[in-house]
Formats: sequence, structure tokens, C-alpha cells
Amino acid sequence: MAESIGRGVGILHVHPTRGCNLQCVHCYSESAPAEKLAIPLDVLQRAVVDAAAEGYKVLSVSGGEPLLYKPLSRLLASALDAGLSTSIVTNGMLIDRRRAAELARVVDLAAFSLDGRPDLHNEMRGSRHAWEGMLRGMRALRDAGGKIGFVLTLTNRSVADIGWAAALARDEGARLLQIHPLEQSGRAVSQLRGEEPSSETLALAWLAKTALQGRLGSELEIQLDVVEADQLSTNVCALYADEAEPNLNAPLAELISPLVITETAEVLPLQYDYPQSLGLGSLHNASLKELGRRFVQKNYSVFLRACRRAFREMSEPSPFPFYNWYRVVDAALKVESGCEPAEARVALPVWNNFA
Repeated sequence: MAESIGRGVGILHVHPTRGCNLQCVHCYSESAPAEKLAIPLDVLQRAVVDAAAEGYKVLSVSGGEPLLYKPLSRLLASALDAGLSTSIVTNGMLIDRRRAAELARVVDLAAFSLDGRPDLHNEMRGSRHAWEGMLRGMRALRDAGGKIGFVLTLTNRSVADIGWAAALARDEGARLLQIHPLEQSGRAVSQLRGEEPSSETLALAWLAKTALQGRLGSELEIQLDVVEADQLSTNVCALYADEAEPNLNAPLAELISPLVITETAEVLPLQYDYPQSLGLGSLHNASLKELGRRFVQKNYSVFLRACRRAFREMSEPSPFPFYNWYRVVDAALKVESGCEPAEARVALPVWNNFA
């Protein structure tokens, strides 16, 4: 199972702004240069302290473009002070030598967004300078002593570039290559139809990842955000699918991970497009600790039922038993919350969309 998925990971994902210097065709949050929405620093600093007290171990900041969030370094420093490790996901284009030195002091890992080889990367990013800008920023941070990684968006086109991306990451001194299926939300819904990974693409990605990890060994860690059915039996608890009654008094990180804070200060389980009506609520109205307590009392049972339904569906025989767990949970959540009748959804395993 992908190392970034499920219970025990303890990750807090923060999207502090919708502003971005690019307007990518696959952006799940529809970020753009004209967007100015951002969360006040003090709101996020309090949330980070609460998250640490609730057992979260990692603060991951993305966007929008996190480098457009003016108090980014102060937010990351607050997380380090609270005992969390820190990471950012960035397009890299805004990193110059001065910013690289600043980031190297407060970021444990900077992950650079990657969409495939240079031409495909520039096409997805809507800029003919995106590739060279990313490389320039990445190398500036690396040369300043920062630790780097890459996040490759997996599509039906970019699956052919996994081996190339692994070689790039190794040659540039990266510690991590994370392969994440395209999110079929936001701008991708209208601009990238047909690019969401098919079941065959997920299988090819799994085979490529397995072969490359065996070849590269400790030179590079490769993560693929896909669940393989044969691993389900040993990950029942990690996927929130065990039938035991949870300890509702446990720290929040033991009940939900990842936990997401959007640029509107909404707190959500698992992913950015989790239904807000079933989430934790807004940090503008209550502290993270209080929101967590209310969620456990009101909406946690729906979350657990969706995870258990998703687990059962992924356990069914399939010719391509590889799943984007987040998307399978999303479909199950619609059924469990009454948003979509069970008979109306597309049944596994004939899905062609796990992104």
C-alpha cells in the first residue's frame, strides 16, 4: 500500500492560498494568478499547534502555489517549533537564490510538481517556461542545502514517462519520487477528459514502480498512491475498514489522516474535494481541536462506513486490481451519505477512473 495513504500516517495538508503564478489545466483547486484568497497566518499557526497536540507528525503545504503565501516561512517555522516535520509542493518557478536559502532553513522536503517530459510538462502547466523554471528553482534549493523530491501527476500520457522521471530524480539528487493519479476535479473536469488514469494505466504504473524500486534500491524512494488488492488483508486497519469500534477519545491523527485545510479554512478528511457538509467545519468558527470533537460526534460514522464499503468493493475480483483509494472512498461516501443511490453508481471493477 502507498506509504502516504491511511491511518497512522499523521499528515496535515494545508492549502493556504488559491493564488498561483500558473493556470494549470489539471488544477484541482482552479488556482490562478488572479486568485487572491488566503488564510490569515494566525489561524493556521493555531491549527498547527492543535494538530501537533492531536498527534499529527507532518505539515505539508501546497496550494495554489505556496510560495505566493507571504508568511509561508513563518508558518513552516511554527510547525517546526511545534515538533512537526515540514514539506511543500511547489512548481518551483519562484525560487531564486535568496528564497532557496530561506526555504532550506524551514523545509525538510520540497517536492517539485512534474507532469512528464518537458513538452508535456509545459503543456499541462500552460507555460513554455514552466520546465526550465522548475529546474532552475529546484537546483537553487538543492544547492542551498535543501532536500528535494518530485511529484509526478499520473495520466494516460505520463505513465510512459515514469522511468524517465525516476532517472531524473536520481540524477538530480532527489530523495523521493511520488506518483499521484490525476485528480478528476477542478479544472481537469473540463480540460483533461480522457486523461484520468484507466485501470490499465494504474496496473502499468504499479509494474513500473515495482521494477524501478528494485533496480534503484536505496538510491531513490518511489511512492505510488495506488492500492493493490493483494495488500488489502494486511492493511484493514490502515484503511479504516476494521469492524472494531474505534476509540473516539483517541487523538485525532489516529482517527483521520490525512487531514486537509483548504484556502477557505475548511477542515476536511482525506482530500481537498471531500464534501464540506460531511467535513469538520471552518477554522474561522472554532479551533481545530473543537472541530475534531464535533466531527467525531456527528460525521465520523459516515466516514467509517464509506471506508468499509470501499474496502469491500476493492476486495472483489478484478482483472486490474489496482485502485486509487481516495476515489473509491469518494464514491462510497456518496452512497453512505445518501447523495447517490447505490444502484446508480458505476460498480467496481469495471471503473476506468480511479483518479
